[in-house]
Amino acid sequence: MDFMSNPNVKSYLDEVCSEIKNKRVHNEIKDELLCHIEEITLSYIDSGLNQEDALNKAISQMGSSLTIGTELNKVHKCKADWKLLSLTFMLVTIGILSLYFIGMQNNNPAFLKKALLFSFIGFITLYISSFLDYRKLKLHSKGMYVVTLILLVLTTMNSPVNGVNAWLNLGGGITFNIAYISPFLLTIALSGIIDELDFKKKNHILIGSILFLIPSVFICFTNALSILFTYLICTIVLMKTSKINTKYIVLNVFLQIPLMVFSILNYISYTDFTSRNFLYSTLNTFLNSSVLLGKSSSFNADLVPNLHIDFTFAFIIYYFGWIAGIITLSVFIMLIIRLVKFIPMVKNSYGRLLLSGFVSIFTVQFLWTILMNFNLAPLTIAGLPFISYGGTGAVFNLLVIGIITNIYKGKTVSQPILTK
Repeated sequence: MDFMSNPNVKSYLDEVCSEIKNKRVHNEIKDELLCHIEEITLSYIDSGLNQEDALNKAISQMGSSLTIGTELNKVHKCKADWKLLSLTFMLVTIGILSLYFIGMQNNNPAFLKKALLFSFIGFITLYISSFLDYRKLKLHSKGMYVVTLILLVLTTMNSPVNGVNAWLNLGGGITFNIAYISPFLLTIALSGIIDELDFKKKNHILIGSILFLIPSVFICFTNALSILFTYLICTIVLMKTSKINTKYIVLNVFLQIPLMVFSILNYISYTDFTSRNFLYSTLNTFLNSSVLLGKSSSFNADLVPNLHIDFTFAFIIYYFGWIAGIITLSVFIMLIIRLVKFIPMVKNSYGRLLLSGFVSIFTVQFLWTILMNFNLAPLTIAGLPFISYGGTGAVFNLLVIGIITNIYKGKTVSQPILTK
């Protein structure tokens, strides 16, 4: 008996779903209710009723479609997490204020104007992506994987900046920091690909290992040490989230060690250690002169280059005091904790992979930059997410928050999108 083709069943299911605003869960709810109707109907048939009477009695036993729909609407309410969005807005605001005072310090207001533009574009992408079904990204996973590798190759053809081939120059002063966004793009791509693999099969483990390893080779040739390390941590998190056997995770890490060593040797070869040591000596003096609250007046901040990119956190401490630095750290830690709490809430395996990967990337970027500001990590391209200056990073970080918001809004949906 085809229950779904029955007009009474179809009408009942449609009435229930008409009360549920989150359309993404409609098919899942229909399947679940249909199973209950089938079970009850077969029970009545076994007790001696004919099919039509058994079906009608089963629908009646299910209860009011209005009541069920109203209750399910509460369970599957599609709403954004305003705590996450508030924390994100706070970090962006801290970044804008920092850039304003850096511009005042250096008599260069251009940073602020561009940062405001990038933030405006970023919030637009956040808004749009928060309404687009993230599951559709999975349909383009393989294509995104290939495109990301091509973009990484193209960056190596451009002239390096401080020994790093991170930017793709499109001409006319338009550049994109491909190295910075590559871990995000690869997370989106790899999450969709490995979600379809069965890691109980050895050939799938081999395929997954190769897919994880290839981008490391391409990133290695950009000489962006921090990006390679970020991607390595991200792959470990993705493998762990996919429940791959620990011994295979260790094997994958072992395979990437030669690439990490190669990248470290490259870093050593292009680094001017005399300049670097002078910079860190200046930076240490810079931080040591800072006070608990308010601006330090015993040091000239102009002596520290790239305050707006690499050393924004140090500038916050210098200009606003250590308390401001602690507040900035606290806000970012709260953001990460908030994101981590989302992971077990998400029923869709692809959504969990995306979220886990994004959290790992933000965490490593944050820790690397903070440690670099205190001379505890190699000086390479870095930046505090949402705070440091950079058009590509500013827009893409907010785009990712939009995707995360969409994942959270659809956290109760477990079914994937099967067709384009």
